[in-house]
Formats: sequence, C-alpha cells, structure tokens
Amino acid sequence: NPEFVSPDEGDLCSTSDVTVAAKEREVTIDGELEAQMSVLRRSTPPDASIGSRCYSPHECPFLERCWPQDRDHISKLYSVGPKKTDKYFTRGITRISQVPSTEKIHQVAQRQMTAVREDQLIVEPGLAKELLRFSGTLGFLDFETIQRAIPVWSGLRPWGPATVQFSYHEQQTDGSYSHVGWLAEGEEDPRPALASALIRATERADKVLMYKPYEERCIKDLQHAVPKLWAELEDLKNRLIDLYPTIKNYIYHPNFGGSLSLKKVLQPLVPELSYGDLEIADGAAASVEIAQFLLAPEGIMP
Repeated sequence: NPEFVSPDEGDLCSTSDVTVAAKEREVTIDGELEAQMSVLRRSTPPDASIGSRCYSPHECPFLERCWPQDRDHISKLYSVGPKKTDKYFTRGITRISQVPSTEKIHQVAQRQMTAVREDQLIVEPGLAKELLRFSGTLGFLDFETIQRAIPVWSGLRPWGPATVQFSYHEQQTDGSYSHVGWLAEGEEDPRPALASALIRATERADKVLMYKPYEERCIKDLQHAVPKLWAELEDLKNRLIDLYPTIKNYIYHPNFGGSLSLKKVLQPLVPELSYGDLEIADGAAASVEIAQFLLAPEGIMP
C-alpha cells in the first residue's frame, strides 16, 4: 500500500480481487509455454528484427547482444526512444550520420551529430561564462539511499528512499581536496546523525555541486525526517548547484553515446576516473549491499 507511512499510519498491505484478470490470463498460458519451449529447442537464435518490440512489455536483457553498440547507431541519438528509432528504421536510416542536417531534433542531438561526425569534443562558446558560476569554495556531494518494501524507520512509505550515506569532497586553497565520508551503522534510524554530520561537513562551502536533482531530493527528505534541522538543511539546499545543465547545454563528447548520465559523461571528460575501478559500480547494487549491511548482516532483510 503506497499510502502507508511507518510506523502505523494506514495499512501496510492492500487487497485487490484479480480473479477475472487471472482467469483471462489462464487460458493463454499453454500457448505461451509452447511458444517459449519451441524457441528453447532451437539450436540457433530466432531471426528477429530489432525495434521497439525489444522494449515491450519490458526491456529485453539481451539488448547489447542484438543492438549495435557503436556510437553512430541511430538508437544512440539523444532523446530518440524505441518508437522514434522504429520511424528512422522505416525511413532506411540506421546511422546518426545518415540523419539529414535539416531534421528537427533536440539541440543536444544536433551537438551529438557534430561530435560524431567530427570525432571530437564539442564545446559551446558560452561555456566560459557559464563556469563563472563555480566560484568560491566548492564542495562536491553524493548520497546513497536504501529502499525497503517494509519501511523500517518513521515517516517512510513502502519502497521510500532513506538516506544512509554521504561522501563529501571540498576544494582547498592549495588545489587539493578534503574528504568527509559518513555511513550508517546498525538498525537505528541514521538520518538525524547523518543530517548533523552533513551540516558540519558542508558549512564552509560557498557552493555545493551535484549532478541532477537526486541530492536535492535527499536533502528535502532529510528535512522531513529531521525537522529540527530544517533551517540548516534549507541553507545547504540553497547552496546547491546542479552540474547537469552545464553539461547538457555546453558540452558533448562523441563517446557519451546519447546519454548525459554521470556514468556516461565521466570517463570521456575525465579519463583517469572510471566507475570500472569501483568494487561496486552500480548505484542499485550499492543500495542493496548497504541495506544488507545495516539491517540483516547475517539474515534475511525485511
């Protein structure tokens, strides 16, 4: 029940009668099983064309096997989803380089086309002025959250995110960086202690940089979880600067591959940094590992 709020506001579980839907589904099962078994009995994969069908009803786990992964493939064009890709296929366009220069596409996609064609980083003239915003003492903030089906701390809904870790770097006058890391321990609600540590760590920074609104949402959640620190967290929130619009509006590297996610932009722009060097490189996996560490180091998580 998404309306349930821990510890006891509403009912944790809701009921729904699915008898009719189940009976309608039941009559199709034998046919679907036979179709699946016939595929499994084949010695070679079926000759199936790629397209939006690969995303319906869910994204196929074998996309990288069937879809070309090179940066010039039309599916890599920024803001082009499966249905638009189908339309390009119908027109005989399979490469970004084949898209007519007169095509009305997103500005980022236009920048991408130039980057792929010229095989170089594209930097818009306004970037120098944009970077003037990043003056003073700069901090760099990252959070990790956990999400549980059965919320374990007050004020949370089922699968609601709870901030349990932060990593904060701050630029020093000599060009080096200090670091403060904080990770919850044990089953007790960590958010009050985390919020206090976060405020202390970031109080000297003029601006705190993040990527996309995730960190801002985490701070908003902390305000509701720890209302006595609302004003201090509001001050931190007002000092946040999102790096995402800067990348989106002024920079494109051909190796971004049509995505502006941090994972996609980091290594092309800063080759010495890589998610591949991390023992746990996926955010979802990190969340699961932290939840296991906190709530069930020797057993089954709630």
